[in-house]
Amino acid sequence: MKLNRQIISIIFFFISIFTEIKADRCYDEIILDGSEKIINYGMDTTNHWWAITQPFEGQYRIIIDGEKSNPYVKYKSLVFSPDGRKWAYFARDNVQWYLVTNDTIKPVGENVGELVYTGNSQKLIYSFFEATNEIIAFDKKRINTRFRVGKLYLNYNGTKLAFMNKMGKRYSMFINDYETTVFDEIIPIGFWCDGKFLYAGRNGNFWEIYKNDESLTEPFSGIIQAQVATNETYAGILARRPSGDAVAILLDDNYYEPLISKSYDWVGDMVLHPSIAMFAYKAKINEAYCIVFNSTEIGGGQVTGIPYFTHNGEDMYFIGCNIHCFVNINGKQFQLDNEIPVDMVYAMKPGSNTIAYSTGSSLVVRFLEQKELVAGMMVDEITPPRFNWRTNRYEALGRINQRLYMLTCKV
Repeated sequence: MKLNRQIISIIFFFISIFTEIKADRCYDEIILDGSEKIINYGMDTTNHWWAITQPFEGQYRIIIDGEKSNPYVKYKSLVFSPDGRKWAYFARDNVQWYLVTNDTIKPVGENVGELVYTGNSQKLIYSFFEATNEIIAFDKKRINTRFRVGKLYLNYNGTKLAFMNKMGKRYSMFINDYETTVFDEIIPIGFWCDGKFLYAGRNGNFWEIYKNDESLTEPFSGIIQAQVATNETYAGILARRPSGDAVAILLDDNYYEPLISKSYDWVGDMVLHPSIAMFAYKAKINEAYCIVFNSTEIGGGQVTGIPYFTHNGEDMYFIGCNIHCFVNINGKQFQLDNEIPVDMVYAMKPGSNTIAYSTGSSLVVRFLEQKELVAGMMVDEITPPRFNWRTNRYEALGRINQRLYMLTCKV
């Protein structure tokens, strides 16, 4: 670890010869003082940070934004609501399991299952076990199941529930009080705005996309990726045809039929726009990679990263490399004066022409037009960054021994 930090320090020294480093933009704040052993830590996509510590051997404490829980012997499934105002997890003392939320502590069953918030953040559902029966507490009802596999799915308002059942080697989707026909294999996708559920089903060698029992697409030989938008009005699907070529499909109620892309040798790494029926994905054709933004192809370079949208969808961006690396924002390319890995997580403030990333030991922000960078303090390890629009800054968590820091850079 010390050798890695020395190497990073040398790299930053040589970068500073050619680039102005303005350290006064970056700050650090200690948030855990090291009095308890850190087991795990991270940030959600909104405004929260969390950590799991070990105050005593065999006991764990959950810390959210500095608020400390009682010690527990087990914990499971920490989740945050999409709007960032609520959180929940399961925890067990020496006697039983509890459902712990931001404002309640409630005893539950012998064992616990899954926690899910609705898209509008208004409802939380959970499951627990009594013997071999799983009980899903949903909208003041209890749903019993013994054959559920995979995740629980809720519609945006939390009025409908779906999950996959497995009976022997066959699968079906349970959607409220409705159960679909059986398939050899199912890939759940999510609810549509009409209350029906989207999924991919395979019988034999071929897959189709279904809404409840209605087929929406041609048969495919494989489903690479599928996702429905939070507002449930559009979805993106990457699939492979029996002929071997790959396509991207956009489902949108404004169109009578699915919109299907041109054929590619390969497609992957799809990301949906957060609020509009648009998507971006990585594609390969004739041994060259590109990023496709809806139907527009953008050259990805000899090495191509994955596409991202900013939190509000204002910008689509990705990293690529030829002789030198570059950042492409909405089709505009910014050359970088040194190589950076394309497979890291990058964060971007909308409209700023800046990106942030973690080197493994520091938070770095690049100003692309000025070709400047700023960097925070050196740490032993660090999380990927986020742009927090609530505080208007880039943020990451960094650890030195058993001390935890919030690292921030203003732009």
